[in-house]
Amino acid sequence: PGKDKGKDMILLTKMDKRPPNWTFVFAVDVARSGSVSADYSVAIGIAYNSISQEKQICYFWRSKGLKISEQAEEIAEISKNFNHPYLLVEQNNMGQDMIDELTDKYNVNVEAITTGAHTTGKNIKKEELIRFLISAFEHEKITIPRGDEYSREQMSILEDELTKFCAIPTPAGNELFQGVGAHDDCVIALALANRATQTVGIPFAVTLGPGRTQAGGVYSALLQATRGESDIEKMIKLGIIK
Repeated sequence: PGKDKGKDMILLTKMDKRPPNWTFVFAVDVARSGSVSADYSVAIGIAYNSISQEKQICYFWRSKGLKISEQAEEIAEISKNFNHPYLLVEQNNMGQDMIDELTDKYNVNVEAITTGAHTTGKNIKKEELIRFLISAFEHEKITIPRGDEYSREQMSILEDELTKFCAIPTPAGNELFQGVGAHDDCVIALALANRATQTVGIPFAVTLGPGRTQAGGVYSALLQATRGESDIEKMIKLGIIK
């Protein structure tokens, strides 16, 4: 796809009509506290094509300083507008309170996931979650909407976080993924939404072992050649992320 990929797509406010091979998935990264000075809570929706594996970012919500009950009310309204799609919420921090509120009060189709040190059950390593996201960008499966001013404005927030998200070597020789800026909430929400597509469709990444996924050919080689810079930032420069 050319650099104009996404130029005709916009963020949605409610579900649009699509062929049956398209489905909507959502994910929420919940702020660690409800104070105004805390992280943002971010919800991202993806329209997913189970045949082509295309993933179009279709919804973006970002807020802070809201009580869990207020956030749950917002998410429940989003769920209603998209015909109650599959929703993945990180269970860490205040996520469990959000899950309880969404389930008990609004009957939302929500599932919990924990980004911990183990990968059993509904747990997944944060590094593996981010590698799944990098793989999707690497294979040009994710489309960022740029069709109107609002979409471009909102996606600039996401893109800014993506460019500041780096793989940092650890003393043990592993990699630790984290944002070098003040926030990485949007990146985590997108990674969770990308993960949610595996639940409603065919998995897109083949795990080769702890923290490793299938190589991405020439793009993988290019990325490996310039370690130390943000993988996602390099993809933007290489034109992989459109």
